[in-house]
Amino acid sequence: MRIIIITVLWLMSFNSLADEIKITRIKDGDTVEITLPGLPKQLGNTIALRIQGVDTPELKGKCDEEKNKAKQAKDFLTAKIKESQTVEVLLIKRDKYFRVVGDILLDGQLASDLLITHNLAMRYDGGAKAQWCGNSRDK
Repeated sequence: MRIIIITVLWLMSFNSLADEIKITRIKDGDTVEITLPGLPKQLGNTIALRIQGVDTPELKGKCDEEKNKAKQAKDFLTAKIKESQTVEVLLIKRDKYFRVVGDILLDGQLASDLLITHNLAMRYDGGAKAQWCGNSRDK
């Protein structure tokens, strides 16, 4: 029980450190790597952050269509982050798989909304993942 409480308090403290959190790498269309001040050295300098509420195609997907769309999503997110005047990481928490998730604001716009608007992501609420290959894709 003590570990859970410490984890919750540690995650809650991220919002107060928002100015110190930096995106260091774009892993794919819905995952970035960020620095977290105060992260124990044993855990490394960075941690993966999934963008809340979206699913993008996988770079190692099941078909060429998915792999191509995944590269487009990653390239789009990379460009948007580079061209943005302000980049903010907000609402960091853990999801049901214990991954760190949060929102990324790019010049005041949610990265998740930008990805969806450009047909590079679909809304994801933790249920079944979208199918990106062939006609089985849900829109």
